[in-house]
Amino acid sequence: YFLNLFGLRGLFSLILGEEN
Repeated sequence: YFLNLFGLRGLFSLILGEEN
């Protein structure tokens, strides 16, 4: 579950272009 959230955040990060 948590891994899924992190994975989604990673994808969004790439889409947004933010290295957070």
